[in-house]
Amino acid sequence: MIGVILAFLVSRIINEGSDYDRLLYDWNSLIDESLDLKARMDSINFEWHDDKIFEDLDFTEVEVDLINLEDSTSEDKAEFIRSISPRLYYPARYLRQLEAKINAAVRPPKASSDRLSGNLRFSPIDIPVRGFKMPVPGLWDRVRAIEDEFDNISLRIQSVVRRHKSMARAFSRNMSDMNSLSISVLALSPITILTVIYPLHFLPVPNGTNPSLSFSLLVTVKLLISLKGFFLMVLSILTIGLLLFLAYHCKRHASEYRKKIKVINDTYVDLAWYSDLIKSYNPFILSPEDPFANIEK
Repeated sequence: MIGVILAFLVSRIINEGSDYDRLLYDWNSLIDESLDLKARMDSINFEWHDDKIFEDLDFTEVEVDLINLEDSTSEDKAEFIRSISPRLYYPARYLRQLEAKINAAVRPPKASSDRLSGNLRFSPIDIPVRGFKMPVPGLWDRVRAIEDEFDNISLRIQSVVRRHKSMARAFSRNMSDMNSLSISVLALSPITILTVIYPLHFLPVPNGTNPSLSFSLLVTVKLLISLKGFFLMVLSILTIGLLLFLAYHCKRHASEYRKKIKVINDTYVDLAWYSDLIKSYNPFILSPEDPFANIEK
């Protein structure tokens, strides 16, 4: 019976080891995909994109709002920039330019004020001529291409994050199995000694006699220094050593699973590790409706 149980545990441990190798291979492939997506996200020229968007903004229709922003905080001003152009990825970069436009709206040039009050004579030469910009061929196609690339990478990151969380659940499940197997193997150690190895010292039993249980220091010493006692001791050491090795193997794999779960939770499921833009620019990613949004780490 003990042999059957031990064989079952060994079979489970071997299967868990094979499962560990398979999961580790899949996870390494997933890490490579995550690193590739992060590198692609880092290579996007967001600054060039935002510069072209901001240069095209027309603030003449929001002069009243600019005046009201004079005493606002930097966060409110950045939010104002985002409100008039949601396509900007980093609106806070343009706070200095916004300050200049706020000052121009609050304190217009003196010459313009004099014209409005009638203190200066009006001359056709003073008519402001708004410049006309010739659009650069393909400029807005390039701008849109950056936005499409960002959206595409963001969606792929969403998929990768979910797969990392699924991998973490598989690691957690296998870690629990390994801990259970380790406890089972350790519990089997004394049972094996008491029910398998200890009864062997009665052999061979003389005909017509029954084994009797007793304890005598002299008998024990004689047994230990005998050839039979030596072989039983070697058998006990090998058996306990094998069981301890199996328990250590299970604990080591459980520890490896725990380390990998921590790496996943600290790095690969954190959207900010890929880009600080994903949540703000794509609010549907890991939204409250996402079944993986509130997974416990």
